[in-house]
Amino acid sequence: MTFASFKVLNVPRAIKSGFISEEDGDCATSQPNALFSYLSVDRRPSRIYVSDDKCKTTPGDCPECVEQYPHTFKPISMQVKPVGYAGPVTIDIVGWEVRNGRPLNMYRAPLFFKGGGLHVKPFKVCMGEWPRPINVLAIQILGQMWDDGGVAIDDLVVRF
Repeated sequence: MTFASFKVLNVPRAIKSGFISEEDGDCATSQPNALFSYLSVDRRPSRIYVSDDKCKTTPGDCPECVEQYPHTFKPISMQVKPVGYAGPVTIDIVGWEVRNGRPLNMYRAPLFFKGGGLHVKPFKVCMGEWPRPINVLAIQILGQMWDDGGVAIDDLVVRF
């Protein structure tokens, strides 16, 4: 699997260095690591997909390029947590099923967090009810985040 725009975050080190607060230390539900994606300035979503060795380019924003997302997978569940958010925020999780260069189906699991300085526990997102496998899973953060805010995911379960 390819995790575009994600970095591996060693949570104990990130707390020690001050990168994340101790309150956000639970973003790795299975310690010590989680995947972390910053809120991008251009609001491009982070993507998870199965890459193909023949693909020489980085997939773009549009899942219509079936040559760039040639394989399917079935997302089952994952733990999600906003990290460093200031106000109301939405984490928009979107799955695309693409065939013959055209999107056939789109599945969504938007998560809404109120904000206001409240500590948020990681939230388990269950996608096992999505009826068909997808080619790409996009995760976008919308709302009021601190400059170094983002989203952490952990315990991603998929079926091939």
